[in-house]
Amino acid sequence: MTAAALTVANATVGYVAGGRKRAILSDLRANLGAGELACLVGLNGSGKSTLLRSLARFQPLLGGTVEVCGQSLARLTPRQLARQVAVVLTERTAPGQMRAYDVVALGRYPYTGIAGRLSPADRAVIDEALAATAAETLAQRPLGELSDGERQRVMIARALAQQPEVLLLDEPAAFLDVRARMELAALLTTLTRERGLAVLMSTHDLEQTMRHADTVWLIDELRTFTTGAPEDLGRAGLIEKALGGGLDFDPDTGTFRAPGSPHRAVALDGDGPLLAWTRRAVIRAGCRIDQDAPIRVSWVAGAERRGPRWTVRAAGASVDVQDLGELVRQVRPDRFA
Repeated sequence: MTAAALTVANATVGYVAGGRKRAILSDLRANLGAGELACLVGLNGSGKSTLLRSLARFQPLLGGTVEVCGQSLARLTPRQLARQVAVVLTERTAPGQMRAYDVVALGRYPYTGIAGRLSPADRAVIDEALAATAAETLAQRPLGELSDGERQRVMIARALAQQPEVLLLDEPAAFLDVRARMELAALLTTLTRERGLAVLMSTHDLEQTMRHADTVWLIDELRTFTTGAPEDLGRAGLIEKALGGGLDFDPDTGTFRAPGSPHRAVALDGDGPLLAWTRRAVIRAGCRIDQDAPIRVSWVAGAERRGPRWTVRAAGASVDVQDLGELVRQVRPDRFA
């Protein structure tokens, strides 16, 4: 069994206002193992950021305990805490003209002491953190001139320079474009699989959660907290219940669709590279895949100058189409009624 890098036991998180405690989430129990990626998922206002801030000790627990590598979070000194837990928040920074290298170097503060002088060993750690995040070419550039994706890589490099056991990220993909999101997912997977880092991040990207997470920490509308493998939570209907708001969850795509969407059955007769794209198009058309269905779609790749061709057969008729857009129009539920 993987050793627990982060253990949450009977914890309550929330705020203290006017001397009174206001609990947001209660009776929390969870484990995050070394080398695991956990995604914290819930609707806006469900308490995700409150939980992350409590785990980072930015605000105190209202009850229960949290342990980091077997040590009480509450009893760690600030220096010890910074060596165990690193945090990357959603808020945009106002870096001025600080170089990316200098920002990453801030991650060595728990080791350099009050003087802040970097030793050769510190500089080696900084270089390694920049390399791990593919940010070496950004090192001498002012942080304020970087794109959102580049800046996020630098901030994660700064966290890695702390050499933590646990990395907490609050919606790290919030300002990123599609390419940067994919690069972030690949980076976090590498950090867990190859470096043994325990990573917990909050996210609204359910498709990436279903694809990459080892564990999902799920908060539903009643602020009930559940953990488990994404497939187990999906199979039990908990993801649909927590996030769907009456929508239907499609486990094939990791997305939701409108309730009562037509589920016309379509069979796919073919393989090769076109299978995945054809499957996606048919699902987008509001259909489900069933190899015993009377509506059947087949395809041929086509010659060099001629693209692929799809054939839709149903009710004794057949139609040939030249692209997936037309295929969607042909198989949607109002056809072949």
